[in-house]
Amino acid sequence: MTERNLADMMNDLRQTQQAFLGMLSRADHSLLYQRPADGSWTLAQVLVHVTEARRFFAAGTREVLATPGIQMGRTVDHPGRLQNIIEHAGDPPDAIRSRLITSHQDLLDTLQGMTTDDLQVMGGHVKHGPQSLREFIEHFVVEHDQAHVQQASALLAGATRN
Repeated sequence: MTERNLADMMNDLRQTQQAFLGMLSRADHSLLYQRPADGSWTLAQVLVHVTEARRFFAAGTREVLATPGIQMGRTVDHPGRLQNIIEHAGDPPDAIRSRLITSHQDLLDTLQGMTTDDLQVMGGHVKHGPQSLREFIEHFVVEHDQAHVQQASALLAGATRN
């Protein structure tokens, strides 16, 4: 597998951002907050989670750049992750859109300030051990956004079938 460069990762993030914003625009108020029958997250919960995750992982990337080798990442039961969903899952669509935009810009600003050598800087992931920033960003930022685009798309598709 070839290593992806920053430009490729940023292009993927621009695509996921457009997908999120498009879904938010298409979702009416009830769909945005409607809990699926299986009890999984609402579309609003998915979107507010993405905004918080982007901010968290952009900050973590900057911290590893400043202090190589430090601990980075989190587990799914991280208190900040869960608290954000509790506090913001009922926010109005304009607030969610604003957070999507600012979190995306923060992430792109972080990545644009990096070099190819920066991608090789190592940190210690709390769950997966030693990891380069390239691996960290690819998995916990790019693939994370992509997975939630699929999740949000499935929520919209399920709602239109009902």
